[in-house]
Amino acid sequence: MILFKISLKNHNSFDHKSFVNHHNNHNKIQKGNIEQIGTSLNRYWSHKKRMATGSEPEEVTNIIEIIKDDVYGVELTGAGGGGFLFAITKQEDSQDVLWKKINNQLPRPSPDLKLFACQIDSNGLVSKMNT
Repeated sequence: MILFKISLKNHNSFDHKSFVNHHNNHNKIQKGNIEQIGTSLNRYWSHKKRMATGSEPEEVTNIIEIIKDDVYGVELTGAGGGGFLFAITKQEDSQDVLWKKINNQLPRPSPDLKLFACQIDSNGLVSKMNT
């Protein structure tokens, strides 16, 4: 899973139907169906773009196009002067491959573009006591 830090200038809103779709991902995470979560993210992002036209800057559109074969789904989160392009990758530890693809294919990458690797934690918070 990859997070891209991207500067944004538009405020995004969402409707109830999109929120319910997004909320249902909780069950998909519990079942471990990462591909289906990606499909839901794509659907959710598509809904958000229809509600807030212009919410996907050209650079984000280009990045999504570049990485589309390497991810199950993407969503742009945040509002105002910053946000994250959240992508669920098909392969673990693919940040170096994606970073090279983006830098080789993106016309003029923003200096604010950063890549963060993260993982889905299926255990949640675990507290252990040593006795």
